[in-house]
Amino acid sequence: MFDLFELTLHIDEYEDKLFVYCTDRNQKLLQPTKWKNSLFLWHSSSYYGTTLSPFELDSKSGILLSAWDGFTFFLSIEKGHLLKPTFSKEAREYLDKALKLKENLLTVDTLKQSLLENNDSTWEKNVLEFLFLNHTYQLLEEANIPYPQSDYTVSVRFEEPLSEGSVWEIQLVAIPTDSDQDPFLIRDEMIHEYKNGKTILYEVQRIKHLSPTLRNALSRKLPTLSDEELWSFLTKESNELLQKGVHMQLPSWWKEIKKGQIQVQAVHEDNQTSAFGIEALTNFKWSVSIDSHTLTEKELNELIKKKKQLLKLDGQWIHVDSMLIKKAKKLLKEAQQRGVSIYQVLRAHLNQPFSFDSDCNNVSIEYHLNSYSQSIVSQLKQAHTLPSIRLSSAFNGRLRQYQQVGLNWLLHLRKIGLGGLLADDMGLGKTIQLISYFTKANELSSAQKPFLLICPTSLIGNWEKELDKFAPYLKVYTHYGRNRLSAENTTSLDEASAYDLIITTYQLVAQEPELFQTRAWDTICLDEAQHIKNPHTKQAKAVKKLNTTHRFALTGTPIENRLTELWSIVDFLNPGYLDSLDRFKKEFVIPIEKEQNLKKAEQLKALLSPILLRRTKLDKKIALDLPDKQEEKVHIELTAEQKVLYEELVHSTLNSLKEQKGIERSGQVLQLLTKLKLLCNHPALLLKEPINKQTITRSPKLEKTVELLKQIKLQNESCLIFTQYLETGNMLKRILKRALKEDVLFLHGGLSKAERDDMVASFQSGQHSIFILSLRSGGVGLNLTAANHVIHFDRWWNPAVENQATDRVYRIGQQKFVHIHKLLSLGTIEEKIDDMMTKKYALSEQLVQNDKWITELSQQELQELLQYN
Repeated sequence: MFDLFELTLHIDEYEDKLFVYCTDRNQKLLQPTKWKNSLFLWHSSSYYGTTLSPFELDSKSGILLSAWDGFTFFLSIEKGHLLKPTFSKEAREYLDKALKLKENLLTVDTLKQSLLENNDSTWEKNVLEFLFLNHTYQLLEEANIPYPQSDYTVSVRFEEPLSEGSVWEIQLVAIPTDSDQDPFLIRDEMIHEYKNGKTILYEVQRIKHLSPTLRNALSRKLPTLSDEELWSFLTKESNELLQKGVHMQLPSWWKEIKKGQIQVQAVHEDNQTSAFGIEALTNFKWSVSIDSHTLTEKELNELIKKKKQLLKLDGQWIHVDSMLIKKAKKLLKEAQQRGVSIYQVLRAHLNQPFSFDSDCNNVSIEYHLNSYSQSIVSQLKQAHTLPSIRLSSAFNGRLRQYQQVGLNWLLHLRKIGLGGLLADDMGLGKTIQLISYFTKANELSSAQKPFLLICPTSLIGNWEKELDKFAPYLKVYTHYGRNRLSAENTTSLDEASAYDLIITTYQLVAQEPELFQTRAWDTICLDEAQHIKNPHTKQAKAVKKLNTTHRFALTGTPIENRLTELWSIVDFLNPGYLDSLDRFKKEFVIPIEKEQNLKKAEQLKALLSPILLRRTKLDKKIALDLPDKQEEKVHIELTAEQKVLYEELVHSTLNSLKEQKGIERSGQVLQLLTKLKLLCNHPALLLKEPINKQTITRSPKLEKTVELLKQIKLQNESCLIFTQYLETGNMLKRILKRALKEDVLFLHGGLSKAERDDMVASFQSGQHSIFILSLRSGGVGLNLTAANHVIHFDRWWNPAVENQATDRVYRIGQQKFVHIHKLLSLGTIEEKIDDMMTKKYALSEQLVQNDKWITELSQQELQELLQYN
């Protein structure tokens, strides 16, 4: 046990600090934990010893104090500390210095004198400097007290290193106001000898206070700064010093210094035409350059290792971002390992740089292509400049000029390995352009058949009809329904290898992934590609896993609601072309959708231009190549439910007709026709089910109508929908209002003349864009030229009636291209009557003017007409 009143306090100077330790009366060292709290009981600067930690020095355990803490510690003991230890000789000397310094601080004059004394004591110097930097200077600033005037200006000068990699020497120069006197370097140990030494020292201390970087440098025996320290000072501190009136001799190049442009360069050396390929371009010579100077590997590694911020190139200093250099090397390594796809090259030439890693976004890659590759990139920017391709002899049709451009574009993309989105306006013939592509690609020696076409269920029949019409020699297999080739235990589509083209649906690709993902396809094309607009759905994920060399997509509405929908489609066509979804949102979605940034919208348009081809009916060149009116027959497959109901209804009715004749038989035939048409419209209408059973998914015809109307609305156009039946019109009005989120008009025979007139006026004035009309009530006498689309939801067997309805739109005063959509249910009476009216060997138009011609057919003719197949 020792007595606190008998301990001895010792002091050793350590660097610019004081090391305090204690011994007992036997000169035995005491641990700080035994005396710290008692000895520093009145020392407020260390929060009464709580912030102090034990420190080991030369096998002694004590406390390390800064110069200022040591000064205030001695004052706390001298002030009347209850515990007054015995002082060693060294400790007594420091106590005396502290007491003398305290007296000098009581007046400004004595403070100045203390600052000017040529004292070798580092400790006293540090105490005074701390006091000046943290108290006196601040008080003078706050009190707005001017500094003493001097015959000298203190200037900070930076001496440029003589050799690469050396440090910058910092010099303080006293410049006399008298031009007859010479400037001189300021040295701390000689300040007391200078004339006006007080004000010189005052200015030196002020500079140190304003700049931590210079304070640290000037504390060294030889004041120097590294490149990194100099750059930090110039960019973060120099302006403030200049504003505070500090004179500095900055490097002459500082005002003109520029940031070195760091680039990863890829030089395409191969001049052969095969160099620009599908997968990756590996024949590039890679390097990193700063401005026009290409770095050697040694120079690059040296910059990274030393974290150099300043570099002298061709006699000029430039700023080098050391982090960017490090990222450039990372990018260089990744590019050399992975190769680079055509997507990245294309983006770079569209001024839309691509980076392998989000961490390297601000390092660009500059591609230097050979002449052949350069010509390919240039042609992609302007599809109409591509050389025209001769149509296949297997294509049974003619293409309009703009459709020929579309075929040229599809085949050009195939050649260089890019996927393409054909996004022409509805009615401009996307289907026929793709069929012409299939027939031409089928002849190429490089074709790895079969092709795969994925479409909505409702469009399978339409594709079958169009392919049969324009490509009758193409071997087509439809993988859909109960008759599809794949048996329950089959795990491949090898049976279909003999075909040129396989047609299937989005649902089946998702339900039977093992069938479609285990083989390679020559080309995969998506019709109505908006079906994969949500990248997180099972359908979108399944489609994107398919293995193919060439990818195309068709849609009249590449963007229905959000830009992310477009990203998902492009991600199928060219994975990575628009970067990741998160980066696409940050780069384009937020600026365009939320901030209305037109510049970003233009950038995205330019980026998509090589892989997206869209023509509209508003294009003057397109309009000149179009007829005034275009009629399209849309063939739609029945659901399994509709097929069963159809066959049962026909079978039971035909059996009962065998025993009937005359008016009774005719009436039952007409009744059957009505039921069959209602069934094709929606099974709930035939079964007289409640409204909640009238869902869109039970009727492919209704699905297609909603899809068409969405496209029409996106083009700010209007549409008439004709139906023969009141119940169908009511159903359409309810469902379309809910699906399209807008009010829908329905004109029928139950309305008064005033109500009809109000509806017509409202539609013609543009207040409504969708108008449902009863074929009998709205098919004649009305002028509805505000619409340029007509949908015949169900078919009348008298073409004259349908033509009269169409003429509500296609008449004098119509300024727009008119598009007629006739919906036909495949394998049903709708399709067969249409065939009879259009084929040469069918009944002539004169014979079918009478609505009742169908009732006069024989039992055999009726069976052939009505039977589902």
